[in-house]
Amino acid sequence: MIVVEVFVDAKSTTEEDGKRDQAVRRCRQIYANNCGRQINIFTLLVPANSWTRSINAFSTPFTPVASRYSVRTKGTVFAPVLLEDFVELSSRQSHPSIRSGVPRPAGSDHKMDRFAVVDAPSLQNGVDLLRNRNVGAKLGAFDGRVAAHITIDHTPCYITSNAAYIPEIPPSGPDSKLFVRQDMRYGPDDPTLWPQKYSHTFCHLGAIPRQPTTEIGRLALGMMFWNPEREDFISPESGKTITRGLGKLRQRRYSKLAGAAEILYEECRKYAETVRDVVPVSPLLQQTLKLGLERLQSVPSTYQRMVLEVTNLQRTYLELKGLLDYVTIYKPRMDNPESEGGHPEDCVGIFTDDPAITQLFNIALLPCWLIRPLAAFTRENILRVVEPLEMVGVVVLEAADGYPSVPVGANIDKKMYSLHLCTRNAPWYKNPLPSPGAVSPPADAVLDPPSTAGPSRAPEHSQSSRSENRSPSPDLYAVRSRAGPILPAPSYTQQRVSPYTAQRQKQKELKAARGPNPNAKVERDKYVHFDRPDMATAIPSWETALADVDRAKPPSFRDPSKAVLKVVYVFPEPALLISAEHEERRQVFLHHYEMIRDALLYRMGDPNDDQFALTAQQWRDVLQGKLVAQGKAGSKAEQRTVTIESILGRAIRACGLDPTQITFPADSSAIPRTTRNRARELTWELAELNFRYELLALDIAASRLQCSDRCRDCFPTRKMLGMDYVEGKQGFAAISLAERHPYILRLAMLMLDWIPRPRPARIRMAQQMSEWSQEDMRKLERDVTRYYTFCFYDVFGRAAIVPLHLTHEFGT
Repeated sequence: MIVVEVFVDAKSTTEEDGKRDQAVRRCRQIYANNCGRQINIFTLLVPANSWTRSINAFSTPFTPVASRYSVRTKGTVFAPVLLEDFVELSSRQSHPSIRSGVPRPAGSDHKMDRFAVVDAPSLQNGVDLLRNRNVGAKLGAFDGRVAAHITIDHTPCYITSNAAYIPEIPPSGPDSKLFVRQDMRYGPDDPTLWPQKYSHTFCHLGAIPRQPTTEIGRLALGMMFWNPEREDFISPESGKTITRGLGKLRQRRYSKLAGAAEILYEECRKYAETVRDVVPVSPLLQQTLKLGLERLQSVPSTYQRMVLEVTNLQRTYLELKGLLDYVTIYKPRMDNPESEGGHPEDCVGIFTDDPAITQLFNIALLPCWLIRPLAAFTRENILRVVEPLEMVGVVVLEAADGYPSVPVGANIDKKMYSLHLCTRNAPWYKNPLPSPGAVSPPADAVLDPPSTAGPSRAPEHSQSSRSENRSPSPDLYAVRSRAGPILPAPSYTQQRVSPYTAQRQKQKELKAARGPNPNAKVERDKYVHFDRPDMATAIPSWETALADVDRAKPPSFRDPSKAVLKVVYVFPEPALLISAEHEERRQVFLHHYEMIRDALLYRMGDPNDDQFALTAQQWRDVLQGKLVAQGKAGSKAEQRTVTIESILGRAIRACGLDPTQITFPADSSAIPRTTRNRARELTWELAELNFRYELLALDIAASRLQCSDRCRDCFPTRKMLGMDYVEGKQGFAAISLAERHPYILRLAMLMLDWIPRPRPARIRMAQQMSEWSQEDMRKLERDVTRYYTFCFYDVFGRAAIVPLHLTHEFGT
């Protein structure tokens, strides 16, 4: 689309319309003569008396294919000129610029566009690239609107293009490395910022949209080239957390990014419905985009890390947009024998030395830069010779501190694989709990045949071990007995003789004779909901399922020859916040958790931190503020100690702070009182965080597969971190059984690959049912919740932390 601003000094509307129509016809004629095809023109009339009227000059649909041109006339009709002069006139009088209030382009305020070209000598090494110049002739795929002399490996070469500019060839060699630049982008290695060499694997890179230079384009895609500023980074209020340098992207900015992504998801979904086989990279890019949005919304980070997440998301969006446009617009043009070349559309384009690729990109109307030896120049029609556009001033080239480089060499595919790997890094979805030593599934376990409703996640080798025509036991939740007692592995180590052995044995006998200490604290039963006014409310089905676990029998999925695993938790147990007898201590625990909450979430997202789970005693020490080394060096007490360095050090240093200078624990006299409803929200959050990560760990151990996406599908917002408190009334926590049922059903589908114990028949049959009565839904919920708590005990040997729900009005 060409937007022609016609400035007229007319005395009447009739005279104005006549001058406008003459200008439009002249512009259209010039464009058709020089580009070989027609163009639709949209006129913006700006009369001298300051009133404005817009009119579509042609009724046929139009597609934006060019930057904004402006033709100014005052009392006279625009005179015919050559297209290149028309472009020059446009660039001088109405060069696109970034106006106030519009996001700045990526990297800098300079733009790589068709106006930023400088003429160069046409004659080099005895070859004049303009010797065949014919402005009136139609340009073919091997001709050039512009060309440039270059040298590659000491060989004189030239580049021709259907575009109006020649970008510098990106660096590529055996020692090339991929690294983050100071603007948190990847400079000329970023296919959304600079053209790359053609790749058959990533053939869609040339269709990635370029940075828009029109007002309409900036409204559509400007957010994907926007650079975050400090004011877009929101940190918690002072005093709420010890890591005040952590924060999140401003909600207004996030909403714009998320809204654009939702529209693109819908376009991808509609395309997928029309084809049998979706391009393999499409689901990967969609997933990467969703995870990036989730990280921006959920995980506190430093300002620099937040900017990196934004730029990764923008790059993923643009690549996915380019991929969708390639398969829906440009590839059909390539396959159409009647397609003709012409002015390329506003896309990034590609470099190539393959004439066949050049022909395809030319008829697809995509920018292409064909590289050839200068000695091969013969009859090509080149209209203009220019200097290659340098990267300096267009993209940022300086490396960012603290980010390692990745060797990629000259292989464009390796570069793209590495770029995708860097972008979709989501370490908080890895299993945070230690894997138990698992035994084979019970001999009478019922393993389901493949579902006709969809593929199972189970590996193929498991099909041969499935038992057929076997009816399940009436007590489906009973632990299966084995042939003979389970005994520990025999030890042949000779017993050490100690002079204190007899004395220790005597002390044990005396202690046993005295009986239990009446003053000793009774350990809390973790299979029973801890019911307190400031505790989030139990969900009846999950509460009953947890209490029904038979703890008298040993876990059936643990190899007795393996060492017993420590009982650890990803986050503090929710009851730990409010289980202290004294109110003052409960307030200390609640306040300390709020102080370290952001740091704990950051810790889950730190790819360099693998110390996820702690014991209950270690979490108790953390909440008390006992983050200093205790006991003698090498002692059990010293090994049990969690220091502020080990648990919060990385998050604190990321904020530019010194862990040794942090004020923690808080002064008891300055601790604000936590309200009862706030305490309920915090205990719900801890239950939810633990439950989601425990589900992930159990699914990995029980199915021996890695499918975190299926686990995330069991929750309303599919998040593992940063849940909003409204989810305390949704999903498994919904009051209505009908609202809970879809999530119970998804969890049941997840369980079809679990093997610690036989599945109830109702879970196996759930995928075949299309209609559900209230009683059917209630029975499925009972079986699913019990199967979960029983399997968790079988695998990890402890009580699962189950979801809770909130009943109070938020904000009270």
